[in-house]
Amino acid sequence: MDEMQDQLKQMTAPQVKVVDTQGNPASIDNYDNFMSFIMLSSLNAQAYKIRKIMEDRESQGRLVSYDEAVTQVRIEIKLPCPCQSITLINTGPNSVMVWLNHYPEPPRTVRINVTLAVDFEGHKLEYIYLQCAPGETAQVEIAVKY
Repeated sequence: MDEMQDQLKQMTAPQVKVVDTQGNPASIDNYDNFMSFIMLSSLNAQAYKIRKIMEDRESQGRLVSYDEAVTQVRIEIKLPCPCQSITLINTGPNSVMVWLNHYPEPPRTVRINVTLAVDFEGHKLEYIYLQCAPGETAQVEIAVKY
């Protein structure tokens, strides 16, 4: 056991080569400070990413409401800024096809007197597309939170 402790005491830091601004090799006088700087820089970068994710998940507490008459002509609603969640109520008299952010994908059909609620957790919602089947109409109430 004492032999192992002696070997640990004799361990030295590996030689590290750093290049200066002209490309010439530069030495590090204090390896511990250098490694501490590298580790803190890495931790700071990770903390920044985590902080941005947490800020994106926080709501500003603002609501935007829309009351739309929907027909067979597709309606595009561009939201004022990326939003977190949507609540859409179809008050009828027919079903409504809904697309969030991407129009060409298959729609979500919302029947009369049904509520569609989607929470993105982050601010990801930018567009809402609405359309009824040919010859049909509907009225929808929409609230988005950002």
